This record gives sequence, structure tokens and C-alpha cells, in this order.
Amino acid sequence: MNPVVNGKKKYESQLITTASPEICVVMLYERLVDDLECAESIFENSDFKPAFESLVHAQQIIRLLRSSIDTGIWSGGANLISLYNWFETRLSQAAMFQDRLALREVIPLVRELSTAWKQASDLVGSARESDGPREYAFAETRSQIADYLA
Repeated sequence: MNPVVNGKKKYESQLITTASPEICVVMLYERLVDDLECAESIFENSDFKPAFESLVHAQQIIRLLRSSIDTGIWSGGANLISLYNWFETRLSQAAMFQDRLALREVIPLVRELSTAWKQASDLVGSARESDGPREYAFAETRSQIADYLA
């Protein structure tokens, strides 16, 4: 394997292993946006197989994000789960029927959520700096996160 690619994968793996939960969410959202934008640009070229693969990957990320929500500690979690369900439905339609409209409905909302999570992450990170190091959640899903970001 190429040493540069090997080094990059090792760096990314280490980054995910040491990242806080909020940074993991931001990284997943960034990859989700990339997948959706990639699928949209591929659709413009009428090359459906790579677009389908990007959409399937995007759905996997949405499932992981959805599974991380604990509605017992966050009352707004149920609404976000509903939104994730709608995203997944629309992306399934985009993948199965080459439905560009479905994809175009989802992309701006995912971008907005990505921006909101980034802002929240920045606030939590600033607050955490004064608290010192601590154990992070997502321990059981870090390998999945690494797979989805690869």
C-alpha cells in the first residue's frame, strides 16, 4: 500500500479514537454532506451506480447518527429521529428511482444541521477546555465511525 495513504489512514484512525463525541458527530455530518453533494454531481452526469453507492453510504451515516440519540436524556431527540427517518426515506427514493428532487430536498437541511452541530461542538469544546480530560462516549461505535469516514 502507498505509504502516504497508509499514513493518512493511521492519522484518521487516531483522530477518531481520540475525538470527543461532538467532534465525531461533526465529522460524520461533514462526510454526510460530502456524500450527498457527490451523489448530486454524479447524477448530473447520469452515472447512477456511483451516485447509488454515495447515497447508500449517506444512509448508513444517518442510521448511525439516529442510533446515537438517547430520547431519555434529550426531549428533542424524538424530533431529530423523525427528521433522520424522513432523510432516509427520501434518500432511498433518490437511490432507487434516481430522484434528484428527493436529494435536493435533503441536502440543504443536512447542511443546516451540519452547521448547527459544528457551532454546538465549538461551544461544548470551549466549555470542556476548563474541565480537563475525560472519558468519551461513542466507544462502541468508533470503528463504525472510522469505516464511514474512510
